[in-house]
Amino acid sequence: MEHQSDVLDNSILDFEFDLKDKGSKRKAFVLRIGSIILFLIIWYVLSILVDKARVLPSPFLVGKKLFSLILGKSVFGLSYVHLGVTLYRLFAGFIGGFVVGSILGILMGRLPRIYDLLENVAWIFICVPAVIWSFILLIIFGPSNITAMAVSFALITPKVMLNVAAGTKSFPDDLLEMAHSYNASPLMKARDMYIPFLLPYFLSSARIGLSTGLQIVIVAELVGINSGIGYMIDYWWREFFLGPIIAWGMFLVITGVIVEFAVFRNLEKRTQKWNV
Repeated sequence: MEHQSDVLDNSILDFEFDLKDKGSKRKAFVLRIGSIILFLIIWYVLSILVDKARVLPSPFLVGKKLFSLILGKSVFGLSYVHLGVTLYRLFAGFIGGFVVGSILGILMGRLPRIYDLLENVAWIFICVPAVIWSFILLIIFGPSNITAMAVSFALITPKVMLNVAAGTKSFPDDLLEMAHSYNASPLMKARDMYIPFLLPYFLSSARIGLSTGLQIVIVAELVGINSGIGYMIDYWWREFFLGPIIAWGMFLVITGVIVEFAVFRNLEKRTQKWNV
């Protein structure tokens, strides 16, 4: 009887815990939605008080512009053409920066002399603003795709390099000793030890690289390239019209959310299965 009562008490406690957990999740969801609604209300009220659509457009005007972009409409050609050009420049610079940064990061993590040699160089590259890099490379390459790719590469590589180096340095030495004792081949070490251990660092580096690269490419397009989303933002800035600028920004946010859920979340699930 005592055992049955203990089981009953435990089941009641588990049920109460589940209810509390569901209740807390529901409250968090309501707070998140409520904060967005509150922000939109404040935005709408301010747009009425300012009463200048070009200076502070209402959420409805921005939503209308965003819907036009989703349908593919823009002042200069299809919106998806400008998005595609920007993403092409982004991914070209990102892939190069990610590969080179990962290789150098692993070398820095395993070889202290390489780390001492490259650490300060990486921080110098990071500390130089994207605008300065854009002007330097515009003078070298002119207003072309290579400029945006080179700027993205120059600032993505050191960030990926330092992040991967930190992960490599934290690799447990006892695992290496165990691998040596079993005479594991370099391929086995890479496949069964290094890659699974470094995957979270690779994923975080990819996120950092893409977000950094997108900002850098937009800046390069703003400064002197006659295509892409940065060019469209520059056009509407010259027209002194804030609505389309916000709409293009939200268009990028939607693209980023799609990439996050379609790519990174799936990769995280697969890496978790691999680690298990």
